Amino acid sequence: MSITGFDAYGALLAAASIDGIERFKDPKSLVSFFGLHPTTCQSGDAIKHGCMKKDRDGALTHILMNAAMITKQHDGHVAEIYERHAKRHPMLVARSHVAHKIAITIYYMLKNGEPYHHVNKMTPRARTTFQITQAL
Repeated sequence: MSITGFDAYGALLAAASIDGIERFKDPKSLVSFFGLHPTTCQSGDAIKHGCMKKDRDGALTHILMNAAMITKQHDGHVAEIYERHAKRHPMLVARSHVAHKIAITIYYMLKNGEPYHHVNKMTPRARTTFQITQAL
């Protein structure tokens, strides 16, 4: 819950879905599990990236996309990432890029056992330092 935009429900849903970070060898596998990695069609030298995977947990993806929207409003570090992608992509695609970064952040938070470091002091409500790892 130290990530801006995650509440108790989102943190518990993510923790229950992950069921131990040891299951994932790297951040890419966690991002793929969350359904935030685009599909890829490759033939020889031609590579085409498509839309996000369809065989995913819809509730978890919904939580991450909403957290990305809230985080970009209250966290300057994430807002920079969003603005960089919003220059080249539509709004929903830029938001999925932010959700992708949040998923990578979750991987390293759980792997290293530490809270989110870019917490903005100006969030609208007082945040507790309840970590996702405590929910496991």
